[in-house]
Amino acid sequence: MARLTDRRRPFSLPEAWFYDVAVADGSFAAVRPLVDDIAGSLAPEGRLLDAGCGGGHEAVALAQARADVHVVGVDPSAAALRRAIRRTDRTPANSMTLARGSALTLPFPSGVLTAAVSFFSIKHWPDPRAGVAELVRVTRPGGRLLVVEVDGRATAAEWRRYVDLTRVPRALRGLFARITHATVVRPSLDPSALEAAFRDLPVDGLHIDVVDNVPCLVARAHKASVHEIAPRQ
Repeated sequence: MARLTDRRRPFSLPEAWFYDVAVADGSFAAVRPLVDDIAGSLAPEGRLLDAGCGGGHEAVALAQARADVHVVGVDPSAAALRRAIRRTDRTPANSMTLARGSALTLPFPSGVLTAAVSFFSIKHWPDPRAGVAELVRVTRPGGRLLVVEVDGRATAAEWRRYVDLTRVPRALRGLFARITHATVVRPSLDPSALEAAFRDLPVDGLHIDVVDNVPCLVARAHKASVHEIAPRQ
């Protein structure tokens, strides 16, 4: 049971499969306007990071929307990345790279990316602030930062409305919603915790919103133009 509730380990093969086929479509539907907004804001020839890309729904959509931007998806789960690779085979995205790695030790020099995003991943990071610091470090001055996560304050009823967006079989949704409200929502971040993950980092314009009709938090910011973060040791 402890293994099942340990949010800080990479997804196993069954977990990656279930999330990809039953849950990820609902998550993607919730954040699709944010994906479209990021895609539309990128300059040509840019490089965008999706940290904790999982099965690649958002990363692939970004790469398909902007063939002139190189998208890099990073995730610690080999099983999830295999599903992302299969997704690119079904829906080709030519300017895209997928790599196994941790958000806490990103394999990039400082300031090389146009933007860095993360969707529903920060709650899995052993140290959310260290992960956000890495996103900021690898982004160039002025580059966009976007972190989306489940709202830890969501009520059981609000969470059930989200579960109804997914492909979890209808007969199982009540049970799934009750289990995941306890194991996913309650341990997730509230606005104060999400804001704290950005605290004292060189970012401008940090703003945290709630997605309309979906229990998700959105943190938006830009990398400040007058600072530099040293790589983590």
